[in-house]
Amino acid sequence: MLPTLNLSLMKYANGYLPKIAYHMVITKDQSKVDYFAERQLQTYGENTPEDEDFIRGEIIRLLTEQSPTARIYHVQT
Repeated sequence: MLPTLNLSLMKYANGYLPKIAYHMVITKDQSKVDYFAERQLQTYGENTPEDEDFIRGEIIRLLTEQSPTARIYHVQT
């Protein structure tokens, strides 16, 4: 029997990591951060160093987009 691929792994290459970063920065809703962190763990296992780097990069991107300067000059990253 051939191994099957998890479609969620194919569809969402970064899993729940973008949602974790979004709720950390935009909504600041710790319950949602915890929820998606748990979903990430259940679905994809422990975070790798690359996952942590992705979250940090998303946080920086989201903070940059939310900065007053970025909004005034419509800076897109």
